[in-house]
Amino acid sequence: MALLLSTRNGEIRSAGGGGAVWGRWWARNVAGGEVVRGEEMSRDEVAVAWSGTVADGLFEADPRTWGAAGWGALKAGCIALAPTAIGAGAMVALRTHAMHVLSDAPSCRRFGEWCREQFGAESPFRIVVDPESNLTESMLGAAEDHIARLLQWVADLDVVAAIVVPRMAVLPGPVVVDLLRAHAPAGAPLMVTDEQGDPAEVLARLAAGGLGA
Repeated sequence: MALLLSTRNGEIRSAGGGGAVWGRWWARNVAGGEVVRGEEMSRDEVAVAWSGTVADGLFEADPRTWGAAGWGALKAGCIALAPTAIGAGAMVALRTHAMHVLSDAPSCRRFGEWCREQFGAESPFRIVVDPESNLTESMLGAAEDHIARLLQWVADLDVVAAIVVPRMAVLPGPVVVDLLRAHAPAGAPLMVTDEQGDPAEVLARLAAGGLGA
């Protein structure tokens, strides 16, 4: 299982093997009409953005986001973005969040099915599953169970590009390692972000737990 490191300048690099660039993080709200521009994409790289929301604030709860309005906005954004991504030879991966259109396992499955219907084998879209960001405050007390179920539900989705490693401040490090080892999709890299404190420490814990190629 490969390890990725998301850095403060937006680059997402392999954590080993010379640190090759895997992709770039753009904090764009796709459902909100913000796009990743062609000049921001590179061939064979992954441009990562939020699936997004129709709320006024990026992380504001708005029931419209999970209904027809949010899904319509996300689909429209993807349809507009697809020719640019395909032309650039790049992938676009949408990161999940509880307040966004891609907020849970069923929404991830629905998006994957829509991408296959809309774009077929040429679909440039993938998902970066962020288990911790998919938790609402009321779910934190049972975070381990919620994260395990989410990972189990997305394990067979071919649109999963990467899994963001939960912060080890939310769950003890050994628990995070055990969850990922037991439930993370085998082919999906694990992404460590600079939001998680000392990335080197997180990478070391993952490696010690047998995670990372």
